[in-house]
Amino acid sequence: MAERLVSMRGLSCHFPAAEAGVKLAAVDAVDLDIYAGEILGLVGESGSGKSTLGRMLAGLQQPSAGTLRFHGESDAGRARISSVQMVFQDSYASLNPRRRIIDSLMEPLGVARVSTRDKLSKAAKWLERVGLSRDAGERFPHELSGGQRQRVGIARAFIAEPRLVVCDEAVSALDVSVQAQIINLLQDIQRDSGTAIVFIAHDLAVVRSLADRTAVMYLGEIVELGSSAQVFSRPLHPYTRNLLAAHPEAELNSQGRHRRKVAPAQERRLPLSNDSGCRYAPRCSLAKPFCLRTPPALAVSEAGSEVACHRLREIEQYLASRAAKAHDDESSIL
Repeated sequence: MAERLVSMRGLSCHFPAAEAGVKLAAVDAVDLDIYAGEILGLVGESGSGKSTLGRMLAGLQQPSAGTLRFHGESDAGRARISSVQMVFQDSYASLNPRRRIIDSLMEPLGVARVSTRDKLSKAAKWLERVGLSRDAGERFPHELSGGQRQRVGIARAFIAEPRLVVCDEAVSALDVSVQAQIINLLQDIQRDSGTAIVFIAHDLAVVRSLADRTAVMYLGEIVELGSSAQVFSRPLHPYTRNLLAAHPEAELNSQGRHRRKVAPAQERRLPLSNDSGCRYAPRCSLAKPFCLRTPPALAVSEAGSEVACHRLREIEQYLASRAAKAHDDESSIL
C-alpha cells in the first residue's frame, strides 16, 4: 500500500458571515488522505471549496479547525516548507512581472544550500524539461504566451522536488490544444518524479483521464470519493450523478447513462456553520424529511467508494436492478 503523504481530519475553513454568530463554511469537517505518487482529482461547482482546500494544503490559507498532517507530523507548517508546491490558474499573476523567468525559477531553490551556478544550471534544465528554450529564461512574464507561462509555473513547482503539487485550475484558462499539451506534460513529469498531485478542475473529462482517484465536493464537504473509474462510470451520490449529467462532454452522457433530475424547489445556497442535515437535500430529487435534519457521514459502498448519502443502499439496489434488466434485455436480443 502506498505511503500516506497527507492526512486531514475534520479540516475546516470558516469565514465571517453577515449573520451574527454564524460563519461561512468554505470547507467543513473534511476527512481525506493523499497518498505518495497518486493523482487525486478534486471536482465540484464553483464555490464548493476546492480552491480553499488546495490553498490550505499549500499553506496559503490557515484552517479554522481540524488537523492537517504531512508525513505524520503534527507541525504541518514545518513539514510543508519543501514538501508542497502549487501551480495557479492565473499564470501571469503567479509570476513577478519585474523578474526574469530564470530568476523566478531559481527562487524555490533559495532555501537549499545550492550555489548560484548550480541553481542556474538546474533552472535551465527545467526550462528544457517543460518545452521552453533557454532563451525564455531571459524574458519577462509579459513576453511569454499563456501556455508558456503555465509551463514556467509547472517548472517552478517541480524544480524543488516536492512530494506534493497542488494544481488549481491549472489548464482552465488555456486553449483546448494547449490544455492537452500541458496535461501531457504534467503526466510525463509526474510519472518520472513520482510526485503526488492534487488536480483541481471543472473539466470532468480531464480529471477522468488524469486522476487515479476523484473526490467530489459540494458546499464545503466531500460527498463522494473513490477511484476515478468508479466515480465516473458508476456515480452513486445524487450530486455526482447530476454533475456528470450537466457536463457537455458527450462521453460522460453516453446512452443517457446519467440523466439529470434536480428538484426545482430551492437554488443552491451558501454553506453556513450552523447548517443541519444534508446540504444537497434542498436540490435533491431523492431527499426525504430526515435528510434535512441529519447530516450524512461518508459510508463505504459495495464497490469500495465512499459516499455521503442517507439513501446510498437504496441507490445501489436501484442501479443493480437496472443493470440486471439491461443485461436481460441484451440477452433476449442475442
